[in-house]
Amino acid sequence: MQSAGPYYDKTPWYREGTPLSFRFILRKLGFLRHLQQTQAAPAQPPPEERHAVRLGLDLNDNIHNLRSVLGGSDDVVSRRLRVGAENTVSCALLFINTLVDENVVTDAILRPLTVWEGGGKRLPQGEALLEILAQEVLCAAMLHSESALAKLADDCLSGSTVLLLDGCPAALVIQTK
Repeated sequence: MQSAGPYYDKTPWYREGTPLSFRFILRKLGFLRHLQQTQAAPAQPPPEERHAVRLGLDLNDNIHNLRSVLGGSDDVVSRRLRVGAENTVSCALLFINTLVDENVVTDAILRPLTVWEGGGKRLPQGEALLEILAQEVLCAAMLHSESALAKLADDCLSGSTVLLLDGCPAALVIQTK
């Protein structure tokens, strides 16, 4: 063994092979740090798989899935509505309360949806109804349709409001900053 100096030669914890060597302790600390990181952060799917998760047809499942992707924060607001003729269409708005302008949500989305009666005709289902809401009912300057769950979460995190319809595998993303 090479001499590391007069002090280190006399201390029993420095000698190679003893369980208290500095190298041994560092190796154990590195292993514990690695163990904590792998247990604390569950494995994230690759980005292409993350964007592959799409909305389903069930409104409750879509709300639950989107809230879970957003982390279940208290700032995430979900507002359920029944709209259309005789309140036949179930829908929900999801947004992050601290990122949106509540006046825009009220004036551009909630008020038009609650007073809309569907024009007295039989309403289409799914994405056709979503298109009618986008073109004829909502008073928003910027909106688009989206079905990828991760992209919907990203839009919510950027200050947009998501409108989900029961029985529709897509959602409207309405800019409400």
